[in-house]
Amino acid sequence: MLVVALLSLLILHINGQRSYVSTEVGREARLICSWKGLDDPNIIQNVRWFKKRRLQPTNRIKFERNGLNFTMIIKDVRETDDGTYTCSPQTVVKDTKIDDGTVRLIVSKPTIPDSPTPSTLRLRSGASAVLQCNFKRAVEIYNLKVFWTRNKLRFRPAGENAFKISNKYETRMHPSTRDGINFLNITNVEPGIEGNYSCNYRYPDGRKFTMTYIIKVYTPQERMYNVTWSENISRGMLRCNISGIPGVVSFHWEKDGYHLTKSDKYNITTAGDLEYIMVNDVEVEDAGVYRCVAERSSYDIGLKFNVKIEKDMKDYYYSEWTPFSVCDSQNRKHRFRVCKNKECVSKYGNIYEYNVESCQ
Repeated sequence: MLVVALLSLLILHINGQRSYVSTEVGREARLICSWKGLDDPNIIQNVRWFKKRRLQPTNRIKFERNGLNFTMIIKDVRETDDGTYTCSPQTVVKDTKIDDGTVRLIVSKPTIPDSPTPSTLRLRSGASAVLQCNFKRAVEIYNLKVFWTRNKLRFRPAGENAFKISNKYETRMHPSTRDGINFLNITNVEPGIEGNYSCNYRYPDGRKFTMTYIIKVYTPQERMYNVTWSENISRGMLRCNISGIPGVVSFHWEKDGYHLTKSDKYNITTAGDLEYIMVNDVEVEDAGVYRCVAERSSYDIGLKFNVKIEKDMKDYYYSEWTPFSVCDSQNRKHRFRVCKNKECVSKYGNIYEYNVESCQ
């Protein structure tokens, strides 16, 4: 009796001359012919396979034998592989005829799941993010390859297995695969990279499965610090720490939107990642909004200081000045005044305030 079987994911044995089974494009199929009940198992020397013409081994087609099981393996099944196959045994005994077997291979398109609804990600400027696409099972079955797109356009390589949106932005994107799951690692997020990011898996028949992330980038509002200086102090200082800000090209200070430069009034210095500005001889006109600005290729990052000038209230807390003394041996004259109450001592720390001037 002739038994013919086709193995794809499921091995199916059917008694009789024919067998039917369905498989999908991209899978591996195994067609098996087996003859049982022969008096001499070695009577079959070889089996030839036909589909309109005789089939030969190729990169996709391979033949195997295990006892009386004769197998044809078809890798990466295509729609054109659909059809009826004949397995014809060749015997070692002349004038001996064993019936051919046939296998009907039915090939259908892969069942592709619907692409999920795009996910929206709000990313903070300067942060990092990881996009994940888990299509592991289909990737393993169909040997699918992934490619990433932004707004339906493929990324262009930028060296070191990374992608860049353009030379304008410092953002880098590294695709990776771990345990069959595909990732896109995004570092140094910038506002200009917003868009639809998709991982795409193309099936052997040309159809595509896509998972999409809608990336929106927000820039945190610049912090504002309130600073109070007293009128007539020798100098007021502001400090700005720019450590951790990537891609800083240059740095500057502003006051009420106007660029400040080093002068007798403003002493601007740098110490590592710290930027300083000293405002000399503080007066009422020095009040305003100061901003330290880290300049970058794409956009600036700043920190604001709302400086208020507190009027000198010593005249309110202290008594009037005593008359100047006579000039001493060093040609100096002296005077002093005294706190009126405990609040004055608490505020200024001294009961007496002295003033020394030259007699010249």
